[in-house]
Amino acid sequence: MSRVLICIAWPYANGPIHLGHVAGSLLPPDIFGRYNRLLGNEVWVVGGSDQHGTPITVTAESEGVPPEAVADRYHEINKRAIEGLGIEYTLYSKTHCRAHVEVTQRVFRALLENGHIYTKDECEYYCPKCAKFLPDRYVEGTCPNCGAADVRSDQCDNCGTTFVPGNLLDPHCMHCGTRPEVRSSTHFFLRLSAFERPLLEMLGEREHWRPNVRAYTERFLRGGLKDRAITRDMSWGVPIPVEGEEWRSKVIYVWFDAVIGYLSASIIHSRDIGEPDKWMEFWKDPECRSYYFIGKDNIPFHAIIWPAMLMGMEDGFNMPYDIPANEYLTFNGGKLSKSRTGAAGGAASLMPRDIPRVLEKFDPEEIRYYLSAIMPDAHDAEFSWEDFETKVNKELVAALGNFYHRTLGFAQKNFGSIPGNDGPDPRVTEAIERALAEYRGHLRDCGFKKGLQAVMGLAHFGNEYFNSCTPWKLIKADREACGRALNESIRIARALAIMAWPYLPRSSERVWGFMNLGGSIEGAGLDAALGPLPAGTS
Repeated sequence: MSRVLICIAWPYANGPIHLGHVAGSLLPPDIFGRYNRLLGNEVWVVGGSDQHGTPITVTAESEGVPPEAVADRYHEINKRAIEGLGIEYTLYSKTHCRAHVEVTQRVFRALLENGHIYTKDECEYYCPKCAKFLPDRYVEGTCPNCGAADVRSDQCDNCGTTFVPGNLLDPHCMHCGTRPEVRSSTHFFLRLSAFERPLLEMLGEREHWRPNVRAYTERFLRGGLKDRAITRDMSWGVPIPVEGEEWRSKVIYVWFDAVIGYLSASIIHSRDIGEPDKWMEFWKDPECRSYYFIGKDNIPFHAIIWPAMLMGMEDGFNMPYDIPANEYLTFNGGKLSKSRTGAAGGAASLMPRDIPRVLEKFDPEEIRYYLSAIMPDAHDAEFSWEDFETKVNKELVAALGNFYHRTLGFAQKNFGSIPGNDGPDPRVTEAIERALAEYRGHLRDCGFKKGLQAVMGLAHFGNEYFNSCTPWKLIKADREACGRALNESIRIARALAIMAWPYLPRSSERVWGFMNLGGSIEGAGLDAALGPLPAGTS
């Protein structure tokens, strides 16, 4: 047994999660976690709601309520939506809680004591009309690199370029439209520049990273790392654990605070289960592999800044083993966003995109299947309700569902139990073994779309095998031969239920129950996809 730590990007608690979140960073780790549990590995899946920062204050101001009210409301809404999709966490936490504040401040102090944090004056946008410093999301303008309009002042969603105040072209205050000034304010900075060489060395050891993640990280590093402010002029967030009146009007920057959530959630869970040091097995044991599932806009924070913070604590923390960042899920060519409605038009624009409403209309297994089939792992993927209908009907129902139904239904009607078999058909054994080999290889490397194709390939083989055996004729001519053919078909159905479980957990467990094989798919494990069936089982 191996240990695997799976860290899931933290969606902002300023609105309901949408299909883009699921395809980008929520469904892939659930598939991967379930796959590792099939292998018998000890898996922790941690993440939660990012409750600090300006996305929360923007929503709170628009509603006229305190930020905490917005953050807790959407934490609960999104937690229920994630559970509704069958996505399982070891702990779905939140950043606005005492334990997370404690851990974040501990990390801050460690970096400060080790000389990796220092103070200096920083230029910030200041609105003379609103008479206050403006957080990143309160300023928009034009990207100086690619020319995209209406980009926020911290980073361009179109090209990934990050900004400092003064970089943005034609900036304006989102409150009043005034062109902000650039003024000085004292802040704490992470000495990121000191980690350039060790981060390059780490990257050199990560040849298994996806090409897009490696290329983005290397480009960022080769450009030269600049020290980065980790505090902000605002009141909503983790307090700075340093004495002094000047720090009371500032908080720890949300990007610094949020990535620490993976560690704080692990520590909280250890306390919850009565083993307060258990988290160390997942964070400091070099045999444990840690995976960070994110969208591509979060690559610099997880491939550069978070590893630098872990190094800077100088306490033996594991570096990220893999960061399988997904590209974007688009609608009509536009990226989905909670704060931006994205492209819309036609009848499709009337269909829901936020998960609570999607779950009111569709079975979660249908959503999981379609998003797995079009997963934006190597490039952006276009979501289409027409394509969704086609893939569900012509693939999920016509291939997988049809094979389950005809095999198990025919066996139940004509035998009432699993028929006997005096020896496995080598064609079936070879097909299952081949599908398992492809499946293992793809899921091991976080190739979930190709892993699903291996499952569906076996389903197509199952339908072809069933047709070639013509059990509807054999039942009249040779009942024993018919039983053998059905036994082989049920072997395929068993393999399919196990292999499909990471993608379609609820329907796979139902099929497992129909076959009456006992226990659960997780308990049976991936190896149970091969071997003889218990003949005579009702």
